[in-house]
Amino acid sequence: MLNPAGLADSEAVKFDYYQDGTERRPMPITTAFALYMGVTIRTDSREHLEEDLKLDKLRAHWRCPSQATDVTGWTQKESSGWTTPEEFTGYAFNEALLGRRQGTPEQGASGIMWNYPMAQITAVKHPSEVFMFIDGRPRNQTDRRCPSVYEYSPTDTLYDWQTRSGSELFDFFRHRHKINVLFADGHAETDSMDDGALQTIGVTKGMF
Repeated sequence: MLNPAGLADSEAVKFDYYQDGTERRPMPITTAFALYMGVTIRTDSREHLEEDLKLDKLRAHWRCPSQATDVTGWTQKESSGWTTPEEFTGYAFNEALLGRRQGTPEQGASGIMWNYPMAQITAVKHPSEVFMFIDGRPRNQTDRRCPSVYEYSPTDTLYDWQTRSGSELFDFFRHRHKINVLFADGHAETDSMDDGALQTIGVTKGMF
């Protein structure tokens, strides 16, 4: 469950939260980062948070100037089906890096559990190789509306994910088959979206 206990944060000190009825919920990724960029966000209720998510002062931080259309999705979902409020973003995040991860079927089959960073970037072995954000959009606008990249193995690159996921997340035409990438060490690059270049951008490769 996406609350402090479910995030192994019983003291509610690792992450920023807002009040959603009787539950304290982790802030959606766009608002969590916006707080650190000086945007005022109300956290006393889901209703106020939903209103603030529509403000241009927040959306301006997440809008790529070359993006053709604004689309929304959600950046968090729990096993019960609960999701964060609707969020707009022109960028996709690395779910294996920033998300709450549990054992996957692949891990169970291999008998190897991967030590996910779970938003602790200092735990990444080679942060200059692992992406944090890329140009992107939700995986689709029906049942897979999260703007994020997940993992299949402990050595995945963006190429591995794209060839297996069947997702609409990559926006090949926004920058004429180029993609802007922010890595976990804080540096940014503009890379080609051909197979060879995508194989150099780590999802989990470089993480462990």
